[in-house]
Amino acid sequence: MALASGARLGPYEIVALLGAGGMGEVYKAVDTRLDRTVALKIMKGAFSDRFTREAKAISALNHPNICTLYDLGTQDGTSYLVMEYLEGKALEGPLPWAEARTFALQLLEALETAHRAGVMHRDVKPANIVVTKSGVKLLDFGLAKSTAVVLGPTDATLTQEGTIQGTPHYMAPEQAAGENVDARGDIFAFGAVLYEMLSGKRAFVGDNAATVIGAVMKDDPLAGFALPDSVPPAVTQILKRCLAKDRERRYQSARDVALDLEEAVVGEAPRVVDRRAWIGGAAAASLVAGVGIGRFWPGKKVAEEARMMDLAIPTPEGHRITSNTAPISPDGRTVTFTTADGEGRRFRWFHPLDGSTPRQFPADATSGGWEWSPDGKRLVHTVENGIQVVNAVTMAVESSHALRTATWCGTQDLLSPA
Repeated sequence: MALASGARLGPYEIVALLGAGGMGEVYKAVDTRLDRTVALKIMKGAFSDRFTREAKAISALNHPNICTLYDLGTQDGTSYLVMEYLEGKALEGPLPWAEARTFALQLLEALETAHRAGVMHRDVKPANIVVTKSGVKLLDFGLAKSTAVVLGPTDATLTQEGTIQGTPHYMAPEQAAGENVDARGDIFAFGAVLYEMLSGKRAFVGDNAATVIGAVMKDDPLAGFALPDSVPPAVTQILKRCLAKDRERRYQSARDVALDLEEAVVGEAPRVVDRRAWIGGAAAASLVAGVGIGRFWPGKKVAEEARMMDLAIPTPEGHRITSNTAPISPDGRTVTFTTADGEGRRFRWFHPLDGSTPRQFPADATSGGWEWSPDGKRLVHTVENGIQVVNAVTMAVESSHALRTATWCGTQDLLSPA
């Protein structure tokens, strides 16, 4: 039952109903303490402890293209979220290339910021992207973790309570299969959104959620797909890598997608730089790594000369290589990779390219996302409830920071030399 204008939930006074969907109802409201207009979402069901923890992490995200989560609360059994109120409309295609490129880069910056904070969206779609006067805003960041697909008629609101998380038309194959989802799931969804921005059509279609998921699993939306003449030819290859069925063949970060989009020029032949270093399982693995022309860093872009490397890395005795990529430091002097021993324990290693013996990371720096410092001497690494700064020379953890006080948005100062 919709709330009437003037009704109160805590300090929030309802102004008008904005819309309703699988997760609940959204209202325009006023925070009477701050005299601020907000969007108030009434949720179906009570907040779990996990949801509350995730909401705290999401509220720490600070980016101009992410809709801010202000507050959450419960009153008389009704749970609600309080978010930034946005004036705008949902993203729709087709769009001119210049506009689509601008929006795409803004979305990628938002995704990269959140991924580095350990937050995955899991429901990136046009309905969750609002076009405002200042650019696009991504809504419901991370909140889709508590939603799921209902196998029924297909429409724009196929997220409801259940077990498979996401919206079928934008769901990565591993997500549709019920597997654990990481940042590459959001990259797949971004690819579907970019396809829609350029073509005005969904990449994957069907009569119901089941047939849409089937299309996601087996169809190639780029078969016979022709970009408008105004779009650089390289964008087809960018879409191909975003929408790869195998996540190992997909872009590994939103940053790398953005780099290729920035470099795509109308009239130039397709060219997409592969910034991954592929590792085989043999004792000495052959690596081919493309060092990026540019890299994202909080508040800074570092120009680099594009070059290729052929590397041979010896596997540490008693270990097998488990990672399929080997990120190279910005200075091109060090590569990292992950192994497992005979008991299945995981280890991460630094391998200096000067021929020195690989060195092991600290034991508590073997999982989560991380980012090199521009000088290649330190890296910031996400751990449970926070981040750590690891010295790449001494292998020591230099400092630790709670996510609520130091997020990936502000790591540049943490990575500056002491």
